[in-house]
Amino acid sequence: MENQPVTNTPNVSSATPLPNQVSVSSPVKVNLLLPILFSTLVSAIIFGAGGYYLGKQSTSSSQPAINTQVEATPISSITTPTTPPAGVKISGWKNYSVSSLNLTFQYPPNLVVVTDINNSTVLAADKEYWVAIDGTDVMYLDMFLYSSTKDPSDWWDTEGKDKFQKLADEIGNVMSPKAIVNLTYNVQPTTFVGNQALNVTVSSNYESPHTPKQRYLTILQQNGYIVMLSYNDQGTTEPSIDISKQILSTFQFANEENF
Repeated sequence: MENQPVTNTPNVSSATPLPNQVSVSSPVKVNLLLPILFSTLVSAIIFGAGGYYLGKQSTSSSQPAINTQVEATPISSITTPTTPPAGVKISGWKNYSVSSLNLTFQYPPNLVVVTDINNSTVLAADKEYWVAIDGTDVMYLDMFLYSSTKDPSDWWDTEGKDKFQKLADEIGNVMSPKAIVNLTYNVQPTTFVGNQALNVTVSSNYESPHTPKQRYLTILQQNGYIVMLSYNDQGTTEPSIDISKQILSTFQFANEENF
C-alpha cells in the first residue's frame, strides 16, 4: 500500500539541517499544482507578474525573466551525473513506499511526496510522484510511471524521446514570438538498484521550467512500468542536484513476497 502524501511537515525555515546532509532552504511560496494551459493565456501568464510558466516555475523571486530570444547561446558542454549507489539509509529522513513497484525510498524531513498531480503536458504518466518543498514549485525529484513492458532502451527510442520532442514543440508554439526549442540527448547505459537502466541528459538551447538547460533522467523497467526519474537544478542556494542524488541513493526494490 502506497504512503499518503505528507501534509504536516516542519516549517522549512525552522528545520534543523541533518548532520553531514545537504539542507533545504525555504523559497518563495507558490502554487505547486497550478494547471498548465497551452494557449494565449499561458503566454500572458509566462510574462505576467506571477512569473509562473506552464505550471512549474523556478524558485527565486529575483530570478531573471525567461529569455524570449529564438536563438539562444548553444550549450558548450553536456554532463551526466554518475548513477548514485542505492540502498543507503539516512538517519532522520522519512520513508516512502510505492507498492506497485515494490519500492521504498527516503527523503528529507522538510520535504513532502505529492501524488495528486494534474500534469497536462505530453510527459503525463499513468502515475507521478513529486518530492518537493510543501506549497512550492521546488521539486527535487519527479518520478513518472508509464505502463509498459518495453526495456528502457526500446522505450526511450520509440516513446520517451518523442515525448520530449513534442514538449519542446508545444513550448515553442506558445511563445510570442514563436521560439525554436532544440533538445539534444546524451544517452548512456547504466545499472540502477540492480536493474538495467539508461542515464539520459536532456539539454535545451531555450531555458524554461519544462526545458531546463539540463535535465537528468534515469530510466528503468520495474513490475510492468517504465520508471523515469527526473531532476534538474532548482536554482536554490543549496545544490539541489546533490539532494536529488541523495534521495536516489536510498531507492530499494524488494521481492514481492518480502514487500
